Amino acid sequence: MRRDYNLSLITLGTIVLGTDYLLNFIPGLSSFFSLNRFVFLAVFAADVLFFSGKYLRSTKIYLACVLIFIGCLPFLIFKGGGLREDVLTLITELLGVFAYLLFFYFNCVDSKTAGRISTVLFLTSGLIAVYVMGSQLGLVGSKMLRWRGHFQYTSASGIFDPNVITLYFLPVFAFGPLIRFRWKTISGKMMNLFVVLYISFCFAAFFQLNSRSGSLAVASCLVASLTLRYLIIPPEERGGRWNALLFIAVVIGALVYAHMQYNILGPILGVYRWTYLDTDTSFVTRVAAYDYLRKDLFSSPNLFGESYQEYWRVAGWKGFWPHCTFVDVYIKGGLLFLVTYFFLYIGSITKSFREIFTTREIALKSCFAGFFCLLVGFMPLVITLSLEGKKLPWAIIGCVFGLAAASRDKSAGEK
Repeated sequence: MRRDYNLSLITLGTIVLGTDYLLNFIPGLSSFFSLNRFVFLAVFAADVLFFSGKYLRSTKIYLACVLIFIGCLPFLIFKGGGLREDVLTLITELLGVFAYLLFFYFNCVDSKTAGRISTVLFLTSGLIAVYVMGSQLGLVGSKMLRWRGHFQYTSASGIFDPNVITLYFLPVFAFGPLIRFRWKTISGKMMNLFVVLYISFCFAAFFQLNSRSGSLAVASCLVASLTLRYLIIPPEERGGRWNALLFIAVVIGALVYAHMQYNILGPILGVYRWTYLDTDTSFVTRVAAYDYLRKDLFSSPNLFGESYQEYWRVAGWKGFWPHCTFVDVYIKGGLLFLVTYFFLYIGSITKSFREIFTTREIALKSCFAGFFCLLVGFMPLVITLSLEGKKLPWAIIGCVFGLAAASRDKSAGEK
């Protein structure tokens, strides 16, 4: 395919994607100014203006956006029946999601751009780790005191929700173990040492949040990434596989050492120990949300979204939000949004997994593997939190479908 893109624009757009939360460090500023709304909008407009041809390459991705918007129209018109945001804010959030999906779908067309996106997200995730460690040390933000049963613990999330900012940690663990296959200019030993130290620092920072769903997300993401680092190497390259096993052992050893020295896993293990599912309010609300979704889908499913008032009436939990992305998606856009979201999310997971083992180029394999690991790590967050408006997962979904389509067209051209 003709390379009708600008790598500098893609890099800038990815930086915005990975650092939009930084404006929340300045109280009051984020409500007025957002990198997503201003800088990324300018990047997206410039890309459409100077490289408009590529945006006519496919219509399927536009169909997904149209279905979502149509499904959400009743919800947008009636303000969600209890939401504080105005209609313009809700529409802007939805259009922002579409912009990220389209931008990365049409720009992530080869291993070079996919590698650049992965690398930028890998590096920008370290900024949130620095912030969390600063909160833990009392340099920025503040630690929040929490209770679980009779167990007292702190969360060094500063002004952020500890569960939500887990999303910004995932690129470290998804792309880190696989990044060596794309950074050819740095020696293997130096690269591996940097990645191990970087992962260890972010690992120690993340567990200052003491997030239950977040710990599951990070664990699944890191395990998948370490496993795929070994599997994507061809079986005949025994030296490469031995190096991959050595890297895995060093990473595990570094994390165990960090725990032995600083007990970073101690508080989160205590949180799990004092969590009783039959009395845990947060767990009960999530069960009620999925029970509502199950009953509504099998009794009288809504084609379009309705309101939270109806959800509260049926679920019997007045004022409680679902804390489940699939349930939120159904409330806001009905079956149209739910089916489309399920197709995009699950489809991107299966498509990236298939491409890992069918693609010959090792750099391209590592890109698909990194996207797959991030989406797998996102799963515990999807089923326990409401994150349908966060831009990072939509961008990764766009990357997977765009890269797979470009790879397929390239293979067809070669044949």
